Amino acid sequence: MSIRLGTSRCFTVFLSLWCFIAFEGAQAGETASQIVERYSKACTWTESTAMKVTTEAMWLKDVEGTVEVARHQYDLLHARDSKDCEWRGRMIRIDDEGNTLPELSMDFQVLLDGDRRLSTNRTLDRGDDDSFEAYMMEENEKWTYTSLKRLSHGAHLDGAAYGIETGKNMAEVLSENPNIVGKEEIDGIMCHIFEARGDYGTVRAWIAPEKGYNALKYTIRKTGDNVLDGKRIADKGYAEWTLVVENIEIGRIGDTPLATSGECTLIVKKMNGETSTFHYATRRSEVDLDPDFEAMEAFKIRLPNGNLIHSVDFGGVAYQFVDGKIAPLVDDGSVKAIDAAVNELQEQMVLASAVEQQPNEAIKAVVEGEESVVVEETIQVAGKIQDDSSTRSHFWIWLIPALAGVAVIVSVAIYRSHQSAR
Repeated sequence: MSIRLGTSRCFTVFLSLWCFIAFEGAQAGETASQIVERYSKACTWTESTAMKVTTEAMWLKDVEGTVEVARHQYDLLHARDSKDCEWRGRMIRIDDEGNTLPELSMDFQVLLDGDRRLSTNRTLDRGDDDSFEAYMMEENEKWTYTSLKRLSHGAHLDGAAYGIETGKNMAEVLSENPNIVGKEEIDGIMCHIFEARGDYGTVRAWIAPEKGYNALKYTIRKTGDNVLDGKRIADKGYAEWTLVVENIEIGRIGDTPLATSGECTLIVKKMNGETSTFHYATRRSEVDLDPDFEAMEAFKIRLPNGNLIHSVDFGGVAYQFVDGKIAPLVDDGSVKAIDAAVNELQEQMVLASAVEQQPNEAIKAVVEGEESVVVEETIQVAGKIQDDSSTRSHFWIWLIPALAGVAVIVSVAIYRSHQSAR
């Protein structure tokens, strides 16, 4: 009996040791690149999803011992389907006694559709006025990066490399030169510590294979010559810039492990001794990885009929929200006339500027691709303008009335639109 028991114990010990060796061997068999690749997949589960996001934000500014505090709470719905993204909800500004400040609180919506970015907001002190401040601009990498990496929206839970101007997430930064510098346990979970260095500073990520290759923590640190917003932080008056994302909890939706909550702290130390601290505690709920976007009315513009929309990139013409669509504030004919006039003036101004510097070469560059006859005629005109200062004066005498004419066209078009609206 004792012999059998001893054999059984030996077998158990052997089996446990074999499983341990096999597990460690499997971990050791993975290269740094493979681990980062799996981390990248863990960060991109949000390509099609809907969820609620709650973030409590606190901003502290310490100037020689005097601390200023601002508290915000964000409650929003986030929906994403490839390039179509939406964030809508409410931001509450809270005073030191826990009261809401309506004039600093707002309902908001941010929409991306691959072509444009629409941002709207309305402060809570507007009373019966249901109109929103609305701004539309052409979509580009900068605005996509700005929208997707907002810490108040919980982007840090998906490895947002905030403060790195490439627009990459942590997995993309680490993949440039995967480098494991050690191992460490976080709450009993073994993590691989990755590190990368560049103009952006020093980044570290604690990646946990046991948690679906999600990062349980990551940091970004900048000093001296490191770059932020295209400038050395020293030139911005900063001594140190540090982002720490930690206390990340990994949940599971079906077979998908994902970050459901976490905290992010940004500390900015200035050379004059001033320190600013931004803290975000974010929690996700009601996560749906196969949402019915139509049923939830996602990606829908939520503005009252007739709401004005300021245009940044679309011809400089104001727009309005009419019958569920964005339409120019003026009629199509006026829009085309204005655009044509503006384009012609821009060409003339480019021509004038080119003539002032290097007439012949500059004009060739401006009209490159046109017929040779047009090129020659333009060069001849440029030479005359250069040689004859009175001709140059006549050009500007023509330009000023032209600008006035455009102003008249715009005024008439807007007057027409208001008359038709009545």
